[in-house]
Amino acid sequence: MFRAGEKSLLRGSRRTTAWVEKWAESVLCTSLRLRTVVFVAMLALVVPACQSGPAPPPKIVLVFMDISGSVRDFTVYRDSWAKILNGLTDGDRIVLARINAETLTQFRPVLDRELPGFHPLTDNKLRHEKQRKQIQQELAQALDQALAAPRSSKTDILHTLTLAEKIFHDEKRRRILVLVSDMLEDSEEYNFERLQLTDDFTRRVIAEQKKKGRLPDLDGAKVYVAGASAKSANKALDVQQFWLAYCKEASADLAPQNYGPALMNFEK
Repeated sequence: MFRAGEKSLLRGSRRTTAWVEKWAESVLCTSLRLRTVVFVAMLALVVPACQSGPAPPPKIVLVFMDISGSVRDFTVYRDSWAKILNGLTDGDRIVLARINAETLTQFRPVLDRELPGFHPLTDNKLRHEKQRKQIQQELAQALDQALAAPRSSKTDILHTLTLAEKIFHDEKRRRILVLVSDMLEDSEEYNFERLQLTDDFTRRVIAEQKKKGRLPDLDGAKVYVAGASAKSANKALDVQQFWLAYCKEASADLAPQNYGPALMNFEK
C-alpha cells in the first residue's frame, strides 16, 4: 500500500509523463509539418523543370555583321538580332562584331557578354531577373553601336571565318556562328561581284587557302547566314554554293535551309 505522499508523487509523475508525451508529440508533428513544407517547396522548384525537359547545354553565339557601304537597309539586321537575343538562355555567351576591311587585323568586339546561370536552391530569383533585365538592355543597345560605325569599303568574309576559329578555340559550349551579310566577298584577293563563281573557282580558292594554311577549322560550328543577296538569282545561288562548299571544308555545319536573305530556322 502507498502512503498519501507517495500517491501524490505518483500522480504528479504520471501527469509529468503525460505532459512530456504530449510535448514530444507536438514537436514531432511540427517537425513533420516543416519537413512537408520544405518538401513541397522543393517540388515547386523541381517539377516545372522536369516538365519542361532538360535544359539545352549552354552555347556561344558569335555574330558578325557586315557594315560595308553596299548595305543600305538594316531591317534584316534588327530582325536577326531580335531572334538571336530571344534564343539566349542562362549560361550562354554572346559576341557581336563587325565585318569590314580590318576584321582580322584590328578586331574589337562590339559586345562580349555571358548570361549568368541561375540555381534555384542558392540564387535569389528577383536579383537574377533584375540582372538579366540589365543585360538585355545592354544587348539591345549593342546593335545600334555596331551599326553606327563608319562604313567599310571592303567585306572580308574569308578572314572573318579565320577569326571565328580563334574565338571558338577552347570553347566548351555549343558553337553557333551567324553571318549577317550579303556574302559578297570584296577583299584584296577576291571580288565576288566581278568574278564567275564556278565549281573550278571554288576548288581553286579552297586549295589556295589550304596551301597557305589559312583554311579555318570551325570544329562543327553551326552556321547561319542572314541578308544574303546579289544582283540576280543565279548570282545569289552561285555565291551560296561557294560558301556551302567552303564551310564544309572548314568543318562547319552550314545547311542550305540556314542560308538566306533573312535569319531562318534559328535554334534556341
